[in-house]
Amino acid sequence: MDFGFVTVSNTLLFGFKKSNKIQETRCGICMNSEKSKDSFSVAPNSPGEMTHFEPIKNLLFVQLGTGTDTHGQDPTKASYRAIKNAISSNSIPSSSWLIPGGPSHMRVHVKLGVPEKYESILRPLEALEALPYGIKSVQVVHGGLISRSGIALTEQGDSNDNDDMIVVVAAVEVGY
Repeated sequence: MDFGFVTVSNTLLFGFKKSNKIQETRCGICMNSEKSKDSFSVAPNSPGEMTHFEPIKNLLFVQLGTGTDTHGQDPTKASYRAIKNAISSNSIPSSSWLIPGGPSHMRVHVKLGVPEKYESILRPLEALEALPYGIKSVQVVHGGLISRSGIALTEQGDSNDNDDMIVVVAAVEVGY
């Protein structure tokens, strides 16, 4: 299966292509690109224009994090928290001279492991708001964890009988 992509506000979303149409879900684009080694990207400032994606050539570091949504079953909230957790204990003071063009030209690729049951309601652009700057991309794969919270609290967003607690794992690659 060929992969496709779309960009919104300088943010890349990966997705499956079927007959030149990107498979859309409520969240925009959700996918599992583990089935192929080919990935694609969108050149900055060219929304909708497809080009072959080159992985980050000068990878500086990879940060890992986890995030949860204990009540409400919101994978976006858990993803945002996982990204924040991954980057919260880091500073890149050398980015202004190490990365050509400085922090605004830094490439930041996020790989999210999201429980398959909740992938379809993930809003990846909202999750990427956890990143303060850079040219952002996101990839969603089956992963994470669903556990019981022990109690369904409707006042905190749980449906009547759903006590699922969502755990998302994030790998944040930074480079240029």
